Amino acid sequence: PGRVLPALQRLWLFGNDISDEGVISLTKLFEAGELPRLAKLGLGANRIGDAGVQALARCGRTALGAVDTLGLRENPRISTAGVDALAAALESGAFASLKTLSRAA
Repeated sequence: PGRVLPALQRLWLFGNDISDEGVISLTKLFEAGELPRLAKLGLGANRIGDAGVQALARCGRTALGAVDTLGLRENPRISTAGVDALAAALESGAFASLKTLSRAA
């Protein structure tokens, strides 16, 4: 099977009503090797909560090492638990190329 959009580097899904379940589905694609050149991922202004951020954090350890920009702003369902999971992932080396992270509500 071929990869989905193997040359895609930017994926902006701002304001698409994406929930935790949607983010979990995306992470499964990333972990399967789809979108291998993805460098910028924008998920702002959605309905993402802690479960979605935790899935991203796990995926950041394995499949999103090339992502240099991660946008999560305007997702008020993300609580301290989600932020803590992301921080722990970053401290353990996840998102190795990350330069920009936005989270402000």
